[in-house]
Amino acid sequence: MSEPIIFIAHQKIKQGKVNDYKKVYQEVGEWMEVNKPQTAAHIAYVSEDGTEASVVHIFPDIEAMEKHMQNLGDVGVKAFTLMEIVGFDVYGTPSKMVMDSMLNMIPGAKVTLRPQPAGGYIRLK
Repeated sequence: MSEPIIFIAHQKIKQGKVNDYKKVYQEVGEWMEVNKPQTAAHIAYVSEDGTEASVVHIFPDIEAMEKHMQNLGDVGVKAFTLMEIVGFDVYGTPSKMVMDSMLNMIPGAKVTLRPQPAGGYIRLK
């Protein structure tokens, strides 16, 4: 079994769309909770001025991250109409499939990779 992976997607919310983003993101969160049972956490945070958001994902292992990336559902597609992804932070070592998927989905996005855990813990159950 691989180490846990934390993945943060940084987004720019389209001008004047923060309230729509928050509403749609409630739907995204509910859909993810039902359809991505191996995703331990999927939480969005919006900047104080409402122009940016970051979505924190926590996966217990590589396999869970791969399953998460395979289908984002219609509600995920809806969220993309309200924002654009500008970068990713990845803590842990994702599979080549996941990295290729992220880079193909968002060409030119800044990716910061921190593959080597140095210690600590995460409670997954």
